[in-house]
Amino acid sequence: DAIPAKSGAKESQEFLSSLKNEKTQVVDPTTQLLAQSTEQVASKEASLSIPSAQKENGEEKQRDLDVSKKMETVYEPTRHVVATPRPISVNAGEKTIISGSVLPAPKTDEITGQVRLEGFETAEQSVPVNVVEDWEGEFLSNREEKINEFRMKKTAEEEEVPKTFEDDGDYHGLQDAPKVKFDLLARRRSVTLRMVVTLLVFVFTLLLTVVDNYDISSGVLADNPSLTLGLYGAGLLVCIVLNLRLLAGGLIALFRGGDQDTPAAIGFLLAAAQMIGIILLGNDVLKTSLFAGLIGCAAELGLLLNLLGKRVLFTRMYRNFELVGNSRMKQVVTPVENQDQAFELGRGLAIGSPTVAISRKAVHLDGYVYHSYAPDMTEVAARIPLLLLPLFGLIGGICAYLVLPDGNTAKTTLQILCGVCGCMQIALPVTTVLAGNLPFHWFGNHLRSQKIMMSGYDAVASLKDTDVLAVDAAELFPTGTISLKSIQSARNQSLDRSIMDVAGVVYMADSPLKPLFETIIQGKTNLLPEVDTLVYEEEMGISGWVMGHRVLVGTRQLMETHGITLPVIDYEDQYNESGLKPVYLSTGGTLSAVFLVQYTANPKVKVGLQRAVKDGMSIHVYSCDPNITQDLISKMFRIPAASVRIMGAVPRRLYKQQFEQKHIPQAELSYEGNAGTYFRGVCAAKKLYRVIRFAAILQTLFVILGALGFCAGIYLTSAGISGLMLLAYQLITTFFVVALPRLMGR
Repeated sequence: DAIPAKSGAKESQEFLSSLKNEKTQVVDPTTQLLAQSTEQVASKEASLSIPSAQKENGEEKQRDLDVSKKMETVYEPTRHVVATPRPISVNAGEKTIISGSVLPAPKTDEITGQVRLEGFETAEQSVPVNVVEDWEGEFLSNREEKINEFRMKKTAEEEEVPKTFEDDGDYHGLQDAPKVKFDLLARRRSVTLRMVVTLLVFVFTLLLTVVDNYDISSGVLADNPSLTLGLYGAGLLVCIVLNLRLLAGGLIALFRGGDQDTPAAIGFLLAAAQMIGIILLGNDVLKTSLFAGLIGCAAELGLLLNLLGKRVLFTRMYRNFELVGNSRMKQVVTPVENQDQAFELGRGLAIGSPTVAISRKAVHLDGYVYHSYAPDMTEVAARIPLLLLPLFGLIGGICAYLVLPDGNTAKTTLQILCGVCGCMQIALPVTTVLAGNLPFHWFGNHLRSQKIMMSGYDAVASLKDTDVLAVDAAELFPTGTISLKSIQSARNQSLDRSIMDVAGVVYMADSPLKPLFETIIQGKTNLLPEVDTLVYEEEMGISGWVMGHRVLVGTRQLMETHGITLPVIDYEDQYNESGLKPVYLSTGGTLSAVFLVQYTANPKVKVGLQRAVKDGMSIHVYSCDPNITQDLISKMFRIPAASVRIMGAVPRRLYKQQFEQKHIPQAELSYEGNAGTYFRGVCAAKKLYRVIRFAAILQTLFVILGALGFCAGIYLTSAGISGLMLLAYQLITTFFVVALPRLMGR
């Protein structure tokens, strides 16, 4: 076998040597692959090289000559492109193309082409230019269309970008807490400074009015009316410059119906108009010494009351924020907005469309500043007198013209001007800001001591008509109100293992018995087993699967329903009479133990619930403890049985849906504590509504009485209402609008 191998190697060596000696080039057929370019269309070409050396053998020369005569060569100029080569399809029916590597681009003086072999009469046709261009144009068009239609989907974070204090000046999370506190402190300091300066100017103007009215300046002011008017105007100017933003905002808000700053702004506008009229009337008016009719002092009182009300507002906001801007767990009280759900949650406890309130846990609150600034009923009620001010002014001017005629035209004009401005000034609701914020201040001090936060009137407006309070039994019976009196274990049962299984079910269901088992297992919740398929069987108890076996926690009826064999006991009635309730535990289809549990009423919860029922509210209790019944709650908390109901299947499902909302709750009413705190907060909102409504009625009543009294005073005195009388009436109005609601709110 080795001899042929050596012989073959020898022949191969001789063949290579002959090629070297004869300088023969080996034929290497290749195909040039051309690609698409941006300006020209590539063409398909192939070239076949033929040997250039002459054969020494005569027969080989003759054969090569015959072959060359039979071959026809067709040349086509090569287009130069710069592109990535692509494979060229082969159509055996028309031509044969030998594929290979791309040849280097030929020089300009070289000609290459395609060689048509014998047997193929039809030359290869180039791809039409328009076909390639159409394909390219269609591809680019489709690509552009896809780009235009492409839209990247926003993620959940991009769809709801969290707002910050810099966006709208409101509180949206713990990151805004330092900025909100700093802003509230700055606002309170600013309004305090302006209030002190305004108070000094008011006292100065008051003294100036008293001195001029009773002529106790030894003729200094009486002999220099221009000096009196100048001092008067200087006091008004200081107040205007110091509170320019407040007054300008109040006048601008007049076009939208007015706000809490509008009465103070109109008061200064009337005072300025009166002074300008006196200046235009000239010296004839100044000599009459009618400065007692100037209303500048009353205008400054209105501004002072406005600033005092704002300071009360900022103080309340700053103190309430201590219960908002922290990381503690809070309970937020909100009404059920869906009317159908509210109807189901209030079925059997209220008539018609009830207003149902619930409380849910949250750490972060939203919109605290916005809800604190919410306009209250006194501000809304003040818009009616503001709309009637032109009518009041017209009545005052007519009365002054008819009752106080004078032969002096300038003096008559001044009397009419004082009548118009004075009647409008006395009809201004200057107690708007103070009457609306003082009740929140009074209630806030008491509520904050119980860790209840009520931001503003939005909480009052949303909870003032509450009929039903939906509450979890775990809040109604907080830690310490359910105690274990004894345990009776079944025979041949591992009590420790059974208690851990039952504790896992109780924790999963968030049962009121949870604190009881937390004490038993000493807080080792990491040892609790996983629970699957948890079910609450109404009025019987809870069932669940733990590690492949069923666990039951509930009444005797629950055990009998699931076929659990129970011992015959005839002393359950004795337990009920003494306040004890049996809780049966079953694992793996057999009875494990019986707990004797005692339920007691928390004193604060009891007082809060009784107050809520007294205010006309009922409670709807969510519970997975079958021992917490309507009769138990009624007797234990001493309330009518008709005001209590345990949730059925549908209300339970709707109640749970309220806690599935992912948005951050609004900072209207929140608390830290049990159900008693919850009840007191809602009761405070309902009572606060009555107090503010009473203050708004008093304010409107005094406005109407003031306008009528001003006109009657002109008729009775025949000398007009002086600025001091007008000021005295507004002080009396302020006293009653503040004092009477205070007595009502106790």
